Amino acid sequence: MERLTERANAGTLRNFCLYEMDAIDLGRQYDKPVPVHNEAARKVHRNCSTEIFKGEPKWFGGIRSVAEGKAIFEQGWPQGANRLKALAERLASKIPPAKSVRRKLRWADDGDEVSRDRLNGGLVDSCWRTTRRELLQGPEVVTIETNWGGDWNVTADQLFWQGAAAACMTDLLESAGYRVEVYVTDCGRQKDGRLMTVRVRIKEADQPARLDTMAAVMCHAGIYRIFGMAALEQATFKIDNSHGHTVKLRREHFEALEATLGQNGVGTICFGGIYDEQSAVRAIEGEIARLQGQNE
Repeated sequence: MERLTERANAGTLRNFCLYEMDAIDLGRQYDKPVPVHNEAARKVHRNCSTEIFKGEPKWFGGIRSVAEGKAIFEQGWPQGANRLKALAERLASKIPPAKSVRRKLRWADDGDEVSRDRLNGGLVDSCWRTTRRELLQGPEVVTIETNWGGDWNVTADQLFWQGAAAACMTDLLESAGYRVEVYVTDCGRQKDGRLMTVRVRIKEADQPARLDTMAAVMCHAGIYRIFGMAALEQATFKIDNSHGHTVKLRREHFEALEATLGQNGVGTICFGGIYDEQSAVRAIEGEIARLQGQNE
């Protein structure tokens, strides 16, 4: 799924360029041709990347080439997954079990419909069939929305925690029986005020969650700064050579975006700007509390 919308609207976000894709599409963005008006931005991005690979590879999360970034993208990031798993294990006991309302068949001495077989068999006290709504443990769809990426002065470790809250929450929820779909969104405001927004569907509700893959795409600075920033260059207008200033989206933005795109889940979890472990834990605990309130 790759879709470019020139004048998208979502609540208070008006007339922005929206580039939607699946995670697999993200890996093709670096080699994909860009519009003529953004060739200069691409050239600056690539020249800067080459110099940074040589001198400050930690800005890219420790990798030293685009080829290394592609390998992580394709094979996953076990080190990042281990960090996420450790965090998830600390918080696992706080996740409420998934619940869904279903109709359960009951037999009684009155009800909606009589069973002649049970009546003729002498089961007078339980020959009437009825159904009642009961809250049972079972799968429920949850949509996770998170901001993705950051400005040039944001460290690789800070970018890790930006995606870690959502990735960790996905692992926790699926372990508790929920079905989870995940989106990351990067919104860059240009000097002229225009917005270029890249939205990546990390997983669909029916797909299994691979923590090493989510860690690679959502948490590794190199993946965002190679492929995510390359995706910004597909804007239908001229973007700044710096690729714009990151705009942190709030819950109302995500909910408006979902409504516009018809991607509403049963429940939506949103993560704003998160750049350290403490903020990630607080955000996860806050969303868990909100989820518990919905399930009571």
